[in-house]
Amino acid sequence: MPFKRSKNIEYKPEPYAEDMQESSRRVWPFAVPFVLLLLFTAGQLLALLPAKYVFNIPREAIETYPNVLHIIIGSFGFVLLLFILWVKFFERRSLASVGMITSKSAPFRYLRGFILGLLAAGTVVGSIYLLGGYEIEQPVSLTMSDLFPIFLLMSSFMLQSGVEEVVFRGWMQSRLQARYGVLIAVIANSVLFTVMHLPSAEDSSVFTFMIFAVNVFLFSVILSLYALQEKSIWGVAAAHASWNWMYITWFGLPTTGIELGLKPLLVDLQVKTGAANWLTGASVGPENSIMVTLTFAFACLILWKIRKSGQGA
Repeated sequence: MPFKRSKNIEYKPEPYAEDMQESSRRVWPFAVPFVLLLLFTAGQLLALLPAKYVFNIPREAIETYPNVLHIIIGSFGFVLLLFILWVKFFERRSLASVGMITSKSAPFRYLRGFILGLLAAGTVVGSIYLLGGYEIEQPVSLTMSDLFPIFLLMSSFMLQSGVEEVVFRGWMQSRLQARYGVLIAVIANSVLFTVMHLPSAEDSSVFTFMIFAVNVFLFSVILSLYALQEKSIWGVAAAHASWNWMYITWFGLPTTGIELGLKPLLVDLQVKTGAANWLTGASVGPENSIMVTLTFAFACLILWKIRKSGQGA
């Protein structure tokens, strides 16, 4: 059996709120990735099967607006529900143990994380544009009706990113850290996060595909260190959400290969003819750019130095 009552084993302190009780259960470390995969698989099936057989959404139209909202809200909503049931009724623990700590500072942490995500994404796009990777496709003229899908997508990305962060950084990372320490916990959750986010390589060269894999891994490491620094998942959930949201809705660029064709808030950009894929990210989007690699590597260095110096969030 991969599960055992906590009273029979001694564990290291949790990085989040310690709430282990006599009746609490803990998942054995080797079972953690399998439980996580099961949760996401079940959540996606609960959303995708009705999309196909009830709403008759064809597979090729899944990642188009507004169908994409059904997938984001439905699948991640189900994952969140299943996850809460798991923590509350199987592990018999509070949501604070996975970083969902309620406090007066939570709204500030969320706002700060959201702004940091926007600044990071804006820096990447601006750098690629200045280096000749992007050009303006057409002028933007927005109406009130154009704003509705933009902010609806923001809410959807907030749900999607929040669920990913509470499961990966809040749950998986904390459970592994309790047994193996910070380094193993960060690397393990980042590897699984990367594998689950890899796109199809059919439209990319091996080099650009590897850039994306490295970028996703570094992104996860940043979020892991950020969560450890704040001892909650609010900041990383917000940064993750604004990072995903900004590319599509501010610049009209793909996010992980998804391009919805909506009018952007700021400027409508496209890849400049002849620009290198390693610079622009090609059809995957800016997340496949070497500029993201440099930005993330610098951020990892800063966060690691902050952690080593023992400064508080």
